[in-house]
Amino acid sequence: MGWSSTKFFWGLWLLPFGILVYKSSFLPRILGAWLVLNGGAYLAQNVAGVLLPQYADIAANVALPLQFGEVAIVLWLIVMGAKESAPRWPPITPDARWSPLAARNQPGVDFVSV
Repeated sequence: MGWSSTKFFWGLWLLPFGILVYKSSFLPRILGAWLVLNGGAYLAQNVAGVLLPQYADIAANVALPLQFGEVAIVLWLIVMGAKESAPRWPPITPDARWSPLAARNQPGVDFVSV
């Protein structure tokens, strides 16, 4: 009974995590969808274990393939990592701070005098 309640909270955690992975551009969307299904599988196992114990084995067998979503995201992060974002142009360095007065004296910067 106690182990089943931990699955409930773990499933609740995987739902928003999967949604964030799905919406992000850092990781493949299939991993986010898989994590959402994984969270649903944990919740289904919890409901079956607490409310319908006669179906707990069936729920565990159905949920097992879905629970590899956690392994998939761990392996993806270890092997592939997250995509790097595009570099900012022009690069911002501590020495090159932009100000309107400094930019006015640079060629190629047009200002309209009012």
